[in-house]
Amino acid sequence: MAGLPVFENILKSNLETFSRRINTKTDLGNLTKAETRELVKKRIENAGGEDIRPFTSRTIEYIYERTGGFPREVIRLCNDLAYKALRSNISTIDTDFLKETEAPVTRLSLETVESLPERQKLILDALSKGEQFTPSEIVSEMGDEVYKNRENAIRSVNNLLRRLMKDGFVERKRVGKTYKYAISSKFRTLMVEA
Repeated sequence: MAGLPVFENILKSNLETFSRRINTKTDLGNLTKAETRELVKKRIENAGGEDIRPFTSRTIEYIYERTGGFPREVIRLCNDLAYKALRSNISTIDTDFLKETEAPVTRLSLETVESLPERQKLILDALSKGEQFTPSEIVSEMGDEVYKNRENAIRSVNNLLRRLMKDGFVERKRVGKTYKYAISSKFRTLMVEA
């Protein structure tokens, strides 16, 4: 059986007896850059392709940086890029193609911040209290009343962090096996000027 992290809680609360019979559990975390390349390569080869084509090595690095090596996100981004290339009749997905398909960056302003959903504002508020935080540290800073349980909270915060990163509010940095997030230098400058 396979499931998201919340699946274990569902089993414990609804099927406790069955849950006790599970004797092996494997968690799938984020992949390294080499593992990301291998995942893309295997999926392409399973579909009848060769190596990582139509992607280039630089594109794989971009995919890894954008997704943090989370397998579901790697596959989703690869599919999105492949569909865009197919629609544009492009045979090689390289950095030039990535620049063409990159979504326009939202201009940062205090009005933009005010229009953000409440939980995104809470994340920015939590990040403003220190230098760098992991998603679980951000959840702790936000408090227990925001989410029903910690696993849902971490998954939701990860998704919101990706959105905030795309919009230019947040930057991330790899520290060991995890990522730490901080308010972007652009947004920090905006906050100081305000």
